[in-house]
Amino acid sequence: MTCSIPFVVTKWRGLPVTESPGNINLKGQPYPLVYYRAIKDNVTIEKSRWKNKDGEMQQFYYHDPVMKKIIFNEEKVKGFSLDGLGQNLEFEDRHFTLIHNYLIRFWQHFLKADGLALFITLKSYCIDKDYCWPSLSTLQLECGFGSINTLKKKLTLLENLGFVFRFNCMSKEDRKINMEESPIFKVRKRVPFLPKELYEELPEELRTKHDSFMKNYMAAYDPENLAHKIDFDSIYEDFLGQGESLAKNSKRASKGIPKLQQMNIKETMTKNDEEITIFILDYIKSHISKPSFETWFQHCLFKLRENILTVYCQSDFSASWINDRHKDLIDSALTEKHIKPFDIKICSVKE
Repeated sequence: MTCSIPFVVTKWRGLPVTESPGNINLKGQPYPLVYYRAIKDNVTIEKSRWKNKDGEMQQFYYHDPVMKKIIFNEEKVKGFSLDGLGQNLEFEDRHFTLIHNYLIRFWQHFLKADGLALFITLKSYCIDKDYCWPSLSTLQLECGFGSINTLKKKLTLLENLGFVFRFNCMSKEDRKINMEESPIFKVRKRVPFLPKELYEELPEELRTKHDSFMKNYMAAYDPENLAHKIDFDSIYEDFLGQGESLAKNSKRASKGIPKLQQMNIKETMTKNDEEITIFILDYIKSHISKPSFETWFQHCLFKLRENILTVYCQSDFSASWINDRHKDLIDSALTEKHIKPFDIKICSVKE
């Protein structure tokens, strides 16, 4: 007989955070956690650093981006899975760590030896579940990485290829409130086939071995039937859009783009602006997934003034996300329409 476990919704800084009964978090500890992903906001903080230059200590100033936290409740974290994406081999390990030869023979070419070692290490912590929480220092030690930065670069590689997804964690326990803990790593348990695009990047010798493996694995095999590469950036974007945004407060924060007062942008748009907006949105809609378009671009407006294109978004977070990940797409749309502005400015305005 099975039964469903109820969840309790509480508040953290005004945001809903789902807890399991008895405040047992995903790490099995008796206190609640906040699960989040950190995203760059469209805000910077001025910082300074002292450096020795020609025997004299001098102070240098620079700007660091403010990070915004996207908060997820426990159900969202548990429900997120990478195993339903792409074509998978019919294989799943339980209670021990098995590494399929397909992963070693073909995926290792893209993961590299240290990326594969990191994936295997994470997988070894996922005995009866698809997530784990070893500390970064533990992973660095076990994998023999020279630095935490090297480890983070390998984690980013695994994320880009759809093998791992990280959720940062903060404690909500009274005695260590907001203290950072080791991340929760969602780890793919099933081995995906190479997408067609990566298969074509294999050296000829490995492609031949891959074809031989696949012909033994399935009765009718044709490389043309391999699935296309999955856009994991778009999938992660869509998932991040389901979280709650929390910006880091800072009295010294300064906008990279001057803050716009509330105004009716539509009333100041010319017919040319309207045509540019329709063209760019149609172009973008044909190049990204529907959920991504609806999350980030659906309500954007575009104005061309003095050879500068200004993109108006509904929030600072949307503006920051588009600036970091989709500015090139806007530029491509302008090229398609034979428009070459001197600059593209992306900002937000409250309607």
